[in-house]
This record gives sequence, C-alpha cells and structure tokens, in this order.
Amino acid sequence: MNLIEKTKNGIKLINIEFLSLWYMLRDRRVPIYTKFLIFLPFGYILSPLDFIPDSFLFLGHIDDLAVFRFIFYFIKKIVKKNIVDDSKERAEQYFKGHDKHRGRIIIVVSAIWITLFTLLCVYFVKKILKHKARAG
Repeated sequence: MNLIEKTKNGIKLINIEFLSLWYMLRDRRVPIYTKFLIFLPFGYILSPLDFIPDSFLFLGHIDDLAVFRFIFYFIKKIVKKNIVDDSKERAEQYFKGHDKHRGRIIIVVSAIWITLFTLLCVYFVKKILKHKARAG
C-alpha cells in the first residue's frame, strides 16, 4: 500500500469516526455525562485555544487530530460496544451514499480556500508595500 492510499484510508477513517461521534452525541442510549465527553473534540476543534495554534500550517491541525483520536479512543472504552458499532455503521453507510459527490465537494471547498488564502496574501503584501513606501 503506497502513501497516497494510506492517506486516503486515514482521512476516510477520521471522517467516519467524526461522524460516528456525532451520531453517538444524538443517540438517546448514551448517558448525558458521556455526551459531554463526546462534545469535547468538537469543542476543542472549534475553539481558538489550542496546544499548537492553527495559524501554523499543518502543525496546528495535527494537535486537533491527536486530541480527537485520543478522545475517540477513550469514548469507545466508555460507551457500550453495540452503540459504538451502530454509530460507526451509520457513518460508513452515510459515506458510501455520498462518495459520488465527494470529488466535486473537495474541488469546490479547495477552490474556495485557495481563493481566500490568495486574497489574504495579496491584502497583506499590499499593506506591507504601502507601509514600506511610507517609511522609505
């Protein structure tokens, strides 16, 4: 198995785990204190406070993945196996049904992020050049 296939499988696994946590969060069989633990990775990923700030390219997101994987592993130990299996199966079924549109979605989202990043870079370059022109 080459690196690209391993990466694709890893991303697919993370997507399935993330969605299965969402399904566990909405499941009535899961106790309320466990739902609080399930909410932690969502809160951490959305929080501006991180171990490594998200402004560092790639490194800022690696800590999000590490915390997410740790909490998912911990939750799998707490929640009953049949609930975890049910939610994971629902997540896999969801992704099987949406695979045909995944390529288009990735292209659109990537294009939006690249455009926003480019506009942000252009904005900062103009600000820097304007500041140097005033200073010089």
